[in-house]
Amino acid sequence: MATENLAPIYPPNFEAETLLIMSPADEHPSSPSPAGSFSEFMTGLLQSLLSNENQLGCPFTREFCVALLRTDDVGYGNEGNEEPFSEKGVPKYPLYKYIGRGLSEWISTGKFSRTMEPMEGISEDEGTSAKIEGWTKKVVEIGVHLKELSQKVRFRMHCQEPYFSQLIDGMKTVEGRCASGEYSKIQVGDFLLVNQSLLLIVKDVKRYSTFEEMLEIEGLSSVLPEVTTIKEGVQVYRKFYSEAREKEAGVVGIHVQHRVNPRQPFELLYDILKELHVEGIRALLGMRSTMGSITDTLPPPTSMLLSAFSIVNNETVPGSKLTVGARALSKHVHRCSNGWWGMFTGSEPAKNELSFLKLQNMIEDAIWMNVHVVPVPVFEIRVRGGYGARWSLDGSQFRGFLEPPMEEGYLHKWRH
Repeated sequence: MATENLAPIYPPNFEAETLLIMSPADEHPSSPSPAGSFSEFMTGLLQSLLSNENQLGCPFTREFCVALLRTDDVGYGNEGNEEPFSEKGVPKYPLYKYIGRGLSEWISTGKFSRTMEPMEGISEDEGTSAKIEGWTKKVVEIGVHLKELSQKVRFRMHCQEPYFSQLIDGMKTVEGRCASGEYSKIQVGDFLLVNQSLLLIVKDVKRYSTFEEMLEIEGLSSVLPEVTTIKEGVQVYRKFYSEAREKEAGVVGIHVQHRVNPRQPFELLYDILKELHVEGIRALLGMRSTMGSITDTLPPPTSMLLSAFSIVNNETVPGSKLTVGARALSKHVHRCSNGWWGMFTGSEPAKNELSFLKLQNMIEDAIWMNVHVVPVPVFEIRVRGGYGARWSLDGSQFRGFLEPPMEEGYLHKWRH
């Protein structure tokens, strides 16, 4: 029976948001394909939903959302995490980016994006295929509308609270900014994606010399609801724009309204996440469910897996450099008759490098991952052919390599 409620809880590490409008969709560098644009749209939308930047919140627990948003603490994968979705391998952090790309791939192709081929010798939940079929139907059905909305977006912008909630409620209908940069390019009919989740239509664009003039003509209730005086309103804008910049660029009042169709991108994605729930998200990350699985856990950061592998095996021996990973590999090279583990000779540093490269390849090629109790909780990966590796639940301790599953393998000391 699967086990629950043992998921590690990670501290939040959110990236700072920008207050400036971003480049228009048709001026992105290197002219991205529609699929790439949709992938970026989905990852941003997912980040917004997980960060609780809307009135719906998130269908997952706070701890689970924080874990999906967490960046890898030593930077492994953070900067280079925009590559196309891969159907194999241990997902890089932050996990929400991998999930966002996976969802966009799932919606665009109509097929589940992660490889779920069985691992010979390991029994899994027999209902997984049926669940994936049901999820696919719902994800594609809702996702088609998300893709249509993503293609409408002309500009993306950020709006702080409480003003974002006022935009959602329809209380705030005019957005005031300095008329510099991309703001000067906004036109009537453009679609604005606010905080990566709220889609608004530009109904009018008016120019003013100062924020004071804009507030007097547009009215406080339209621009800054709940602000009671013009003077107070000007001070709100002074937090973001200096008087010199205001005088140089002028001010633009952007009149916005909700689309005729009331369904917003964040509402559509919420429905998808609610349908998938934790089980579907874990499946999209490549996690499997077997007897003894802990069903609400996530794969640890790759940096932690590699760091645990690279700890010196015996620090009490003067001059010893052999890592725990290299020591573990030395126990396996002779068990496999086909030479799968490769050569393992040379100095300790050479053996360390050979074992490290082997593990890196396994992390990149893993098609099967599980967190289960054997008898202690472990994180386990396997590649095609069944070879694998194990760590402690949080990835902080490397526990060894694995031979392919074989009946009564322990009687043969796992030689094959």
